Amino acid sequence: MYDSYIAGFEPAQGLIAPGYFDTDNDGFVEELDTTWPALETSEGAAGALVSTAPDLLSFARGLFGGKIISELSLGAMTTPGRFGSRYTDYGLGVEITSPDLETTVWGHGGLVPGYRAILWHAPVSDLTIIVLTNESRSRPDGLAELALGIATR
Repeated sequence: MYDSYIAGFEPAQGLIAPGYFDTDNDGFVEELDTTWPALETSEGAAGALVSTAPDLLSFARGLFGGKIISELSLGAMTTPGRFGSRYTDYGLGVEITSPDLETTVWGHGGLVPGYRAILWHAPVSDLTIIVLTNESRSRPDGLAELALGIATR
């Protein structure tokens, strides 16, 4: 992973797409400065990681392919806990869901002002879907679900 970094702790790598967010709650989104302090201060571990789709794919392949953690740890991460909602379960740091009500995917979404993202990995087909957006009101899960439907036909 060469194009990922922690905002505020490491220098920016490459170009960063500006994010769009309704900062003054007037119903219109504004372009955010890519050096917006919230990415570096309040978000911390919840969203200060800046990355690219290729880097996230490398991470997903390593994580779900057994190169980063042990098979036992991966099993714990991907075993539903007791606090899942109606359509989504949660392992240790990983959402476990079936967006098409058939295909199980592991992954997680994220939101910080100006950006939304989702990473899903379908273990049965070894398919990884990554959607990165630069608008807070976007629905990357909807686009990921469409991609999943096309890929699993």
